[in-house]
Amino acid sequence: MNNGELKVFEKIESAQDLKKLQRTFAEIIRRPLLPNDRMQSDERVERCVVPNSQLSAHQRLELYARQYWWRLIGSLCDDFPVVRSVLGKERFRSVVERYLAHYPSTSFTLRHLGKSFARFLLEECQELGTVQRLCSDIAQVEWAQRVVFEAKNPTPLKIEGLQVPPNELYLSVPSTVVPLSLMYPIHEIVDPNSVELHQELSNVQLERPTENGDAENPPAAIPARETYLVVHRFQYQIYLKEISKVEFDLLSNLARGDSLEESLANLGESLEKLDLGCVFQDWAQLEWLMPQGMDRKEVR
Repeated sequence: MNNGELKVFEKIESAQDLKKLQRTFAEIIRRPLLPNDRMQSDERVERCVVPNSQLSAHQRLELYARQYWWRLIGSLCDDFPVVRSVLGKERFRSVVERYLAHYPSTSFTLRHLGKSFARFLLEECQELGTVQRLCSDIAQVEWAQRVVFEAKNPTPLKIEGLQVPPNELYLSVPSTVVPLSLMYPIHEIVDPNSVELHQELSNVQLERPTENGDAENPPAAIPARETYLVVHRFQYQIYLKEISKVEFDLLSNLARGDSLEESLANLGESLEKLDLGCVFQDWAQLEWLMPQGMDRKEVR
């Protein structure tokens, strides 16, 4: 920073000066913390902050940097409690700090902060070894639970609405329904209405704590199995329901906005495996369907 840029902080004379000061504060406190939650040093701090009898300028701004980072980390702990349970406190925090470096907060609200966490785990966390894909799948399910919980109430298709010729049937999927393609049967180990792992997984020693409280690289506690799961909200409760691949393909096509005709055509020969009447009746009862054209606004 040159002398002209430094001088602007000595006296605020305009809205532009104030804006520069605010941006500088933001740049400094948003830098990742050093070990022991220390703020990185920056020569601009002395020009931005006046020390007091108890704290230096750096220490005063460090309070804000810590609160900023602790809030972000805490938010992701709240959004992904089962991933945190699998990885252990220290390793989860390490992953989260790297995630925030890749995907920094860009919104005034924290509700979108974890939207890319599952992808990050899958693409950038090879050091997790055998639990990498397991954690990514769990994160997908945990994020989907947040999406369906916050989704607006749909206008479901009533069963009577199915009593029309197929060429007159226009269907869509509400945002309270999220289909997922997974490598692990997450619904067998995660309780959607609790932050706890199911007893089956809790009894397996997923974490082997070391002296610093972190977990070593444990093997996946459950066998991999191609799984098609629907996270959905029904009567104000969140549920996880496993479906077949052909059902998943059909539901995903409809959720993407394809017409019913296109969705069925894309199934090819696998369509023969479906009893469409029973499937649509079940989906209508679960409120997985709504008339096409209704708003599907997802939480992102």
